[in-house]
Amino acid sequence: MKKILAALISISVLLASQTIFAEDLIESTNINSSSIKIGDIDVNGTVDNLDLVLMGQFLIKEIEPTYEEENNMDININEVIDISDIVLLKRLIMGDEIETFDNLKAMFNTPKYALDFVPEYFRVYGKVNDLYLCYAPSMRRNCCVIEKEYGEYKFYSAEESMISPLGLYLVSENEVYTLDDAYENNLIDIAKVYDLVPDRFKIDPRDMY
Repeated sequence: MKKILAALISISVLLASQTIFAEDLIESTNINSSSIKIGDIDVNGTVDNLDLVLMGQFLIKEIEPTYEEENNMDININEVIDISDIVLLKRLIMGDEIETFDNLKAMFNTPKYALDFVPEYFRVYGKVNDLYLCYAPSMRRNCCVIEKEYGEYKFYSAEESMISPLGLYLVSENEVYTLDDAYENNLIDIAKVYDLVPDRFKIDPRDMY
């Protein structure tokens, strides 16, 4: 059984030329904390080899994770589970420091912005013109279809956040811009933003019913 599980991981990571063999599984470093979420795929408070095995199974569609398991697999918090997450998970198990974007989250927890956003939903989709493209939805959201047009690009959301209607922001080390402000002040390439956001921002929710 162990050989089968090790093979599953090897197949997954080979897709990105980052092979993990059975002997690569880390025996010495477990991270124990009741507050752990990221990387704790089996939700037992420990980030260890079992989490690495479960992620390998997920990547080759051997298992169907729960919402919480899938959320904990998204180590680079970009709403995509792929090889980069398994590489980061291995580093995390080994005790390496990885980017968790806590500094960006902290920008949304200050009175200046008062977004009252939900940390569990915070995502980082990438960088645009040296600004991080972030999703930080407000806790107080209206359930209605939002359609925003920026040049030739249309964005949609099934919920309206309080400050930035789509919940999208551009963030530097010391400033937070709504997508509207960043676009109007020519701080970003809107085409790059469109490429980086998940498909759900590109599909009119009304067309799904």
